[in-house]
Amino acid sequence: MRIAWIVCWILFTGILIAVSCSVFPEPLRLAAVLLALAGVGGGAAMIASKTCWAPRREKVMANKGSGPEKTVPISQLFLFNTLHNIQALIHFDAPRASRTLEQLADYVRAVMQVEGQEWVYLSNELKCIDLYLQIEGARFGDRLERSLKIDDDCREVMIPSCLLQPLVETALRHGVEAFEGKTRVSISVHKEKNRLAIELLDMGEGFDSQPEMCMEKRRLLYERVKDRLQNAFGSAAEFKSAAVVPIGCRVRLLLPFQPAA
Repeated sequence: MRIAWIVCWILFTGILIAVSCSVFPEPLRLAAVLLALAGVGGGAAMIASKTCWAPRREKVMANKGSGPEKTVPISQLFLFNTLHNIQALIHFDAPRASRTLEQLADYVRAVMQVEGQEWVYLSNELKCIDLYLQIEGARFGDRLERSLKIDDDCREVMIPSCLLQPLVETALRHGVEAFEGKTRVSISVHKEKNRLAIELLDMGEGFDSQPEMCMEKRRLLYERVKDRLQNAFGSAAEFKSAAVVPIGCRVRLLLPFQPAA
């Protein structure tokens, strides 16, 4: 219900943009579209602060000490960056701006389907990640290549909700975004004996060349993921991270293979 408001607001803005392009004359069309985007930015920020992030703070305080925190699936920074990118695209690539807006609506809708669930199908988690990478691809352009490979027999395996999304966000924020030149993010999933093997590779800024603050944020996230794995699987799960030569970072998770009943 909370995220539904954001979806409605995004769809409403898409309608406003379509109406603006068909009703207003050329000199006023761009101004009308920009005004609509400004409205969605302000409205989404207000909705998010009141329905998504403020309750999260209260929940964390109420549950402090009761177990690992589950990450909120929609990042405030991601939302603002995407809206800003759509605004910029309108000037020189209106069809791509419209496509990115549609992808954002699809992404929020996909997140709604898993919101509040403790366990989700791996296929649903990766659907959210795929849409997320498509949207970020509009921001990074040709500089970002992405790859997602999953074996068919792994799609219906159950994993803790929102387990992988923060790892992908961190790979882009502290790996790809900080790296100059072409880079790549790839995710591969397969069955390894009786366990689920998930590997995330970003060919961006490596561990050794990152500022200490970025490294600390990575370490804190990795510790939170380890805590969630310990809470969900105990000693049956493994988490490893390593630098990639010559550049990049690799994260590897080994989880119990738990198909849906």
